[in-house]
Amino acid sequence: RLAVTGAEECPPRVYQLRDECCPQALLLEGYGITECAPVVSLNLPPDPRPNTLGRLLPSLEHALVSVETGQPVGPDVPGLLLLRGPTVFPGYLGDAPDPFVEHDGRRWYRTGDLVRRSSDGVFTFCGRLKRFVKVGGEMVSLPAVEAVLHRAFPGGGEGPSLAVVATPGERPELVLFTTLDL
Repeated sequence: RLAVTGAEECPPRVYQLRDECCPQALLLEGYGITECAPVVSLNLPPDPRPNTLGRLLPSLEHALVSVETGQPVGPDVPGLLLLRGPTVFPGYLGDAPDPFVEHDGRRWYRTGDLVRRSSDGVFTFCGRLKRFVKVGGEMVSLPAVEAVLHRAFPGGGEGPSLAVVATPGERPELVLFTTLDL
């Protein structure tokens, strides 16, 4: 009757399978991070919104800021998600980099995830910062490049058939790894 997904954006294939096998079942998407014990937001049965992360748990505060400037972004504008609240961990052990940033005079956990918030408080996942690369002054989404390639070269089957990565350095290059016959 009820299925809850998280960790990554729910693939369209999961919705297709639900429609085929259990059309009466409710599929609720959520969002979580290990460092936030782990649920951050969730769709609820009275108002499920497919392909969204739902609403933030009431115990958490958020800020959405521009990756470039660190300034707040408005409704429906993708931004870097910052979180604070009682379920946010205090930091990593050892000499790991500090995942917290100062924003608006307070300490926030920098998730590394890009999301947008609708005017009614529903979050949508836009990507992971580590899956973006700056090429020629533009932020390029590696998953978006992969999606275009998947459409251009279908037939990869159920598993991952290609991945795009960026080389490190000041002049990154995009590199395609694939098992497809191109």
